Amino acid sequence: MQRLLDDTPGAVLGEIDRGAVYADLRFGHAVPDDRPYVVINMVATVDGKVVIGGPGTTHLIGSRTDHFLMTRIEGQCDAVLFGATLMREDDPGYPFHDGARQQRRIARGVRPEPLWVGLTTRASFPRIPRMFEGGPTRTALFSGSGIANVDREALARVTSLTVSDTPEVSLPSMLHTLRLDHGVRVLCCLGGPAVNAAMLRAGVVDEVFCTVAPKIHAGRRGVTMFEGEPYPAEALAALDLAAIHAEESEVYLRYRVRRAT
Repeated sequence: MQRLLDDTPGAVLGEIDRGAVYADLRFGHAVPDDRPYVVINMVATVDGKVVIGGPGTTHLIGSRTDHFLMTRIEGQCDAVLFGATLMREDDPGYPFHDGARQQRRIARGVRPEPLWVGLTTRASFPRIPRMFEGGPTRTALFSGSGIANVDREALARVTSLTVSDTPEVSLPSMLHTLRLDHGVRVLCCLGGPAVNAAMLRAGVVDEVFCTVAPKIHAGRRGVTMFEGEPYPAEALAALDLAAIHAEESEVYLRYRVRRAT
């Protein structure tokens, strides 16, 4: 693998072992007092598509190295955030960690097992999402006020449930709760794109990791990393490039979100 740019102190450019990439992301150096440090991690085709088919097809975009780096990033975060569509369609199961993995996480200064967090407006799921097999100490769900009573009761038995007084969950409020009540210092957001956009617009995203896979999906319609209301042309959200790595034809980008002045 090639390290083409990296602003981490001491980083050496050129050929490096894959295991050295993102080995120490130093997230904990800049954690706010009132919310977690938030990073978004996504993979996209060259034409910007992050959805290429039905449920379970996202993993086909990136390579094994992309999957490895995704796990490496998550391994340095206390919690992982999923939007309702991702929970409903891909339905990932909670990744129980053995003792060795827990010790590695502790050594990195994060929770022994990650807190998996769901975000939804109505908690309308055809069945209880598999992520909640992790139970109330390993998972949390934040729902808007539209949740049905029967769903509220069922979900409260399997996860730490917080229901908002408003139809939409306040993202700053959710992050405040995660920071103060759940001890989450670093949060990795896996989307979907509507969640990514809402987090960015709320001003709570600190970094964006993006793998650009050497593939093209094409088509007039297609979901990109950030959906929702666009920014005006004269005031686009801006990023500062922090690192570039590449393996064969796949590129791994790390950006820090530039704060408005």
